[in-house]
Amino acid sequence: MTLKERIKSLADAEGISLPVLESKLGFGNSTIVKWDKSTPNAEKLNKVAQYFNVTMDYLLNGDSFDDDSDLNNRDKKVMTTYDVISELCKKRNLAITALERELGFGRGSIGKLRTGNTTLERLQKIADYFGVSVNYLTTGKEPETQIVTDKSSLTKRDTKQIEAILSDTEALLKQDGLMFDGDPASPEAIDSILSAMRIGMEMAKQKNKEKYTPKKYKKD
Repeated sequence: MTLKERIKSLADAEGISLPVLESKLGFGNSTIVKWDKSTPNAEKLNKVAQYFNVTMDYLLNGDSFDDDSDLNNRDKKVMTTYDVISELCKKRNLAITALERELGFGRGSIGKLRTGNTTLERLQKIADYFGVSVNYLTTGKEPETQIVTDKSSLTKRDTKQIEAILSDTEALLKQDGLMFDGDPASPEAIDSILSAMRIGMEMAKQKNKEKYTPKKYKKD
C-alpha cells in the first residue's frame, strides 16, 4: 500500500474524500495525490498524522507503535517541531543559531519551522544531530526511547519484507523528475529517508513481537 493509498484508507474510514481532507488541512488541490510521485513536506505529513491520530511512521510504512511517552511528559501543551528542537538545544546549552551553523543551514532556517516551512531532508539532519527520530521532532514522542533494535530477533521473513518495501520505495524515489519539496531529490536525501524507514520498520516488528509473544516465551 502506498502513502496515498494508506491516507485514502484512513479518510474512507472517516467518511471523507481526499479533496475534503485537503481542504480541512489547508492543503492545495491534489496535494496528497501528488505524493505518489514526490516526497511530501514533513510538516504536511505530520498534519495528516495528527488528524488521524496515527504516527508518521504508520503513514510511511503501515506500522504503528502505540506509545504514550512524550517529551518531558508535557501533556498539557502540544509542542511544535520548533518547540521540540528548542528543548533539545537547551539541554545541550546550544543556541538555535549555533545549531544552524553546525548543520550548515542559513540563519533563521530553523525559525521557519514555526510556519512549517522546511523539508524532510533538513529535519533528518537535525534528528541525526541529536540522535532522535524525525517522528520525535514533529510530535515530541518516540516509538521507543532511544532503544536500539535487536535485529537478532527478526526472522528472515521479517528482513525480506523490509528489504522488499525499501526496494520499492527506493525505485519510486529515484524516478526521473522526482522533486523533494520543490527541489530534485539528492542521493543523500533518499538515503536518509530509506534509513529512517528501515529503523522504523525494524522497531515496529520488534515491538509487535514483544506485544504478541506469550510471557512464558519471553526472555528475562
